Amino acid sequence: LDHTLEEVRETAHRLMPELLLRHGLVDAVRIFCANVEKAGKLKIEYQYFGYIGRLDSNFELIIYRIIQELIQNIVKHADASFAVVQLSRHGDLLSITIEDNGKGMDIHAVSDTSMGLQNIRRTIMHLGGQCQIRSEKNNGTTVYIECNLQNTGSHED
Repeated sequence: LDHTLEEVRETAHRLMPELLLRHGLVDAVRIFCANVEKAGKLKIEYQYFGYIGRLDSNFELIIYRIIQELIQNIVKHADASFAVVQLSRHGDLLSITIEDNGKGMDIHAVSDTSMGLQNIRRTIMHLGGQCQIRSEKNNGTTVYIECNLQNTGSHED
């Protein structure tokens, strides 16, 4: 059992991006956005407000992967030229807003077929948070995520 637990820990550690381990959520997201911007035609404005600090590493990984997925969706599907990625913390409330100026989508049609968006919603709900997606045809998309850090078991390290 001890050997199996150690293997699980090692596997989890290998899956954790080095960027996230070294820099924490705030800087890892900033660097990811900068790399996406350098690689393509999407201009990303990255903002964060309040002191976020280091959070539980599993929670940071989940949030980082969600942000990656949402930005990759913008790159692949939105035909956007500009996006805003915003992280903010007020007390125990972590808020994430990602919006773009792309072609938008029919939320009802996409959420029924998109495993990525369904998984994001389920994951945030599992964390005790909320996820709202707003979009209008030819008027971009906004994803708003809110997590109470006390509900997630996340704490500052």
